[in-house]
Amino acid sequence: PISSACPGTNTPTISEAVKIIQVQAIKALNEKIAEQETLIQKQKDESIGLKNVIAKQNTELNTIPVLKNEIANQKIMMDKMKEEAKLLKNSLIEKEISLTEKEEKISGLETQVEDSGVLVKFMMTVLEHSEELMISRENMITAQGIKLKEYHNQNRALLRDQEVQIEII
Repeated sequence: PISSACPGTNTPTISEAVKIIQVQAIKALNEKIAEQETLIQKQKDESIGLKNVIAKQNTELNTIPVLKNEIANQKIMMDKMKEEAKLLKNSLIEKEISLTEKEEKISGLETQVEDSGVLVKFMMTVLEHSEELMISRENMITAQGIKLKEYHNQNRALLRDQEVQIEII
């Protein structure tokens, strides 16, 4: 209904104005939701595409026997490093338990507790560095696989060219 306070004008009432604003806000929110849904779908599509690329690369890597051996060797090294990390972690846990027992028995050993804290920080730094090394080696293996694939393709092309030249001769 049009306000009766101003006859002859199309000025909405307060409740009409609020409803108009609410409708506009809902439309804006619906547009934002649609935009977000579009972005989510794009991200899902990109994720599927990346998964397909990863699957293709894994298939290619499995076809190169030399690379398989290198990967197996690196995996053995990673397993050893993981085992060492577990041992370090268990050692750290044992030291923490021992420290707790000593604190209960002797309250005057605060300086030794602080020294153990420094050791823990050092051990965590060693563990973090080990993880960085594993990631670095993994990236190196991936790069080597790509290079091997390139060399393999180049060799195939050279062999084809040689075969063509031999046939010409």
